[in-house]
Amino acid sequence: DYDHARAVFDAGARHLTHLYNAMPAISHRAPGVIPAAVETPGVRAELICDGYHVHPASVRLAFSMFGGERMCLISDSGRCAGEPEGTKFQLGGQDAWLRGGVAKLADGTIACSATNLWTCLQNVLKWNVPEEEAIRAATFNPAKAIGAADKVGTIETGKLADFVITN
Repeated sequence: DYDHARAVFDAGARHLTHLYNAMPAISHRAPGVIPAAVETPGVRAELICDGYHVHPASVRLAFSMFGGERMCLISDSGRCAGEPEGTKFQLGGQDAWLRGGVAKLADGTIACSATNLWTCLQNVLKWNVPEEEAIRAATFNPAKAIGAADKVGTIETGKLADFVITN
């Protein structure tokens, strides 16, 4: 809930995993985890943008609430990524299948993503998130979140180079 989340952020937590997923909805009387994170400077939020986990309107809302400097795009891809439809695999000791482009448990619950970060970035751009914010959320922000921004995340002399040039 909101109060517990504020206590965690006040104690130093600075990263919100899988924004929206398995979190209580935002309510006017029980605001939940998301407003607590938005109100705490420095808290970043991960967002799965595979087109199944989070609706495009909720993606835009997240970027509006947190700002482009606090969002981290993630794929949440499992070992089924790149595999053919119907692939069966294990996830946390449970059987899962790739069905309709997304990995699901036997009961139909979304298990993980089957996409990659490039597709997530393309989705976010297609959903009208500003290009600079989207690219930053896929590159610099995650590097900064894991303490590696001095080595990766931007194209600069002395940093490790791993980038794609596209138009």
